[in-house]
Amino acid sequence: MKKISIITLTFCLSFYSYSQSPQKFTYQSIVKSEDGRVLKSSSLGIKLSVLKNSENGVAVYSELHSTSTNTNGLVTLLIGDGISSDVFSNIDWSTGQYFLKVEVDPLGGINYTIEQSSQLLSVPYALYASNTSNIDLDKDVKGILPVSGGGTSSATAPMIGLITATDAAAARTLLGIKSSGSTSKITLTNIADNYLTIKDVTGNPGEQEMTAGTVPVTLGGTGSTTAP
Repeated sequence: MKKISIITLTFCLSFYSYSQSPQKFTYQSIVKSEDGRVLKSSSLGIKLSVLKNSENGVAVYSELHSTSTNTNGLVTLLIGDGISSDVFSNIDWSTGQYFLKVEVDPLGGINYTIEQSSQLLSVPYALYASNTSNIDLDKDVKGILPVSGGGTSSATAPMIGLITATDAAAARTLLGIKSSGSTSKITLTNIADNYLTIKDVTGNPGEQEMTAGTVPVTLGGTGSTTAP
């Protein structure tokens, strides 16, 4: 029997689950014979195993697939969707490193004559991040996002109110700007953490210019000139 090789193309996230985190992801590979010939439209029996800590580690999850390559020799599978007595969502991605072991029977059965192992990287990180956040990705996220996480640490968004203000007067009121008349100079209301300043334009009597600084957290900003 000719030896077969597996060329792994990509691992990518696929959001197929209705639980707290996506519990399936796509595996794709091209299967070639020893002489480099791509096995096109060939039936395959495949066993996928998630190993812990090394390429020869203990299997924490295994599943079986009966599939075939397409006309280009490409096989596409959903890891987490095969026949298995294990529970994919029980894998604790936060402990140790994980590797994917692929075993193939080129005749479509369960007599696996070839195998290949490679380390899993981005997929477990994404699954672990979802699990640790304790957020249901299929529901609206509620709560206050802190500044350290890139949020405003506030339940309100004053700048949204500014954008949606019905007219200029309403926008000025929101910003703490008041004017007693069309010919009067504009003044700033004395509000806490006001990031706006206004001053007369040098050399142009009667004209004023307004300068905006960093929007503080108390007014719906991040208090920073960067966006972590």
